[in-house]
Formats: sequence, structure tokens, C-alpha cells
Amino acid sequence: MSDDPADIYITRDAFDQGELHGRLVCAIYVNDPGFVEVTVHPEDGGRFSEQPVPSATEPSGGLSSEDAVDVALGELPDEEEWEVISATAGPFGGLQLTEDNYPWAAGIPSDLWVWNVFLVRGDQGLDIVVDFLDGTVYGTVEYIVN
Repeated sequence: MSDDPADIYITRDAFDQGELHGRLVCAIYVNDPGFVEVTVHPEDGGRFSEQPVPSATEPSGGLSSEDAVDVALGELPDEEEWEVISATAGPFGGLQLTEDNYPWAAGIPSDLWVWNVFLVRGDQGLDIVVDFLDGTVYGTVEYIVN
């Protein structure tokens, strides 16, 4: 099944239980969603071994959360009603979005502060990533919400 398409989830926090050390990895297979595989990604290898810690210092003069939400709402793909769940400010690196999965994330510094506006409509979820200072929209991440 390792060649089958799957939704992959990897924990940000390290897992430490007995001889198992690393990050939990969960694969939910698209063609057989009843089959879920959970394993441990080793702590001593891969892109999750040494993550840089982005700056926690919020820049002054940034957009308010209300302004960030207004920018995000202006980016919606259609006119149907979306519910704003949250608007969270922080360094882009904290979002764990890589250019492998989101080409628009290429070249965005991990310490650049952004707003992450999360919206829901039915079973659809949408993150819209907005520059903290000038309101530039960098990209979106779409979800299926349970």
C-alpha cells in the first residue's frame, strides 16, 4: 500500500515511548479509507529532525485580526457563506507548509510573520495565509473538515 495515495499526518511534537523515538505518522488511504496506518518517523533523520525555531517577536504596526479576516474574506472563491473559525498571527515557519506540498510557499522565510485565517463551510476548511504587515495573500490550504 506504500504506493497508494494517502493523506499523511505527522505530529509536530516528538514521540517518546520506550524504544520508539521520533514523530508519529498516520496514513489514511484514499482508495481504502477504512485502512489507517500509524508508524513512527525516526527522530534522527528526515526533514523533521532539526526544525529551525522561528522568531517569536511580533513586529509592530501589523494588521489587526479583523483586518486580516477582511483580506481573507476578499479572497474567497465564491459567494457562499463561510464561517471564520480563527485568525492566528505568528511566524510562517510555525505553519509547517513546505514548497513540496504548496509551491506558493517557496522562498517565504520561516521567520516572516503572517496571519493564518481559518474558515469553514460545511465539510470544507480553508486556511488563507496573509502577510502580517501589508496584507499580501501568500496562498491557501484546503481541507476536508470532519
